Amino acid sequence: MSAGGDRKQTEKLHRERTKPARPGKPQYHGQGEAEIVPAYQLKAILDPWIKKWNKQYPTDRTDFEGPHGYLSRESGVPVRQISRIVNLEITSVSLSDADAILQALERPDYLGNEIQVVPNPNWSLERWMAYMEERGCI
Repeated sequence: MSAGGDRKQTEKLHRERTKPARPGKPQYHGQGEAEIVPAYQLKAILDPWIKKWNKQYPTDRTDFEGPHGYLSRESGVPVRQISRIVNLEITSVSLSDADAILQALERPDYLGNEIQVVPNPNWSLERWMAYMEERGCI
């Protein structure tokens, strides 16, 4: 392969690695969204749902789709992120991911009730207040 071909391949790989994970999802420069939900609260909702799924859909089928795959497809949240939540590999989940998962479960009413929405601790209070004021929330 020529030097020009190597460069084109390298540039292509770089663009793929640096593009946003999901189109249309805002970037917050490594600090996450302004509002988050505790992962353990979302896990408490997911665990019984996953058990019910596994009882309802046997794994010996050839067209088997697991509960994580179904939630990923329906919510747009990557399978790995859903696995992180279920295994408590993370402490918090972005509000948009939690909302998408709950929409896929047809339980958006859990947000603010069983699952609390809290300010992201990575944001300063001043930045968070300015963001919420800009949105008309305060």
